[in-house]
Amino acid sequence: MSDSSRLADLVARLAADIQAAANPAELANAKARAIGRDGALTAEMKKLGALTGATRPSRRSRQR
Repeated sequence: MSDSSRLADLVARLAADIQAAANPAELANAKARAIGRDGALTAEMKKLGALTGATRPSRRSRQR
């Protein structure tokens, strides 16, 4: 699975979790799963920090 399709699947899943939230507590939990300290999108952003400077431009252009 390519990076872009993997990220698209992740975003779709997180969006579905947010839309399915029935109350503020569930919404807060969905938000934490997405962008919290150990959230899915946060983990993806941390991976970008581990890339070398030469690798970053090529990864960025493949994800567009």
